[in-house]
Parts: sequence; structure tokens; C-alpha cells
Amino acid sequence: MGNEQLITSETQTFLQAKEPPGKRALKLAIISHTEHYLRNGQIVGWGPTITEINHLTEIFEEIWHVAVFKEEPAPPSALPYTSDRIHF
Repeated sequence: MGNEQLITSETQTFLQAKEPPGKRALKLAIISHTEHYLRNGQIVGWGPTITEINHLTEIFEEIWHVAVFKEEPAPPSALPYTSDRIHF
């Protein structure tokens, strides 16, 4: 078993836990190239990525997503974040 498998196994175990170790507030920073747009006063981004980040609120108390912002119309596939604990 290589280190990659061990890390993956530990990560899966952590993600499957109902509560984080020590019940401390976990924060997550994500740096990505996901393009974001403004639609009707709301920030939206590529649907699959935003959906995945929305699900991460089950594990993390606060999520910061650092990504690209474009001043042009959002594509139809763009979705909004569903939690005020996600910051762009």
C-alpha cells in the first residue's frame, strides 16, 4: 500500500464521520479556477463545483472559495451557493 492509498483511506474515514474530531469548528479554503458570475445580484458558478461545495457544509463550519470572477452573463449551468457559511 502506497502513501496515496493511505491518505485516501484516512480522508474517506474523516469525511464519513458524523462529527469532526474534537467537535472543533473546521474551516476550509478552496482555491480553484471555477468561473463565477453575478446573476440577479447573486454570485453563481459552474453547477457541479458549486453543488459539491454546498455539500461540504455538512462537514465544515466555514468555507472560503477563492476563484475567478467574470463580468459577463452567467451560463445556464451556473448555480448559487446554498449557505451563508460559504464565502466567495
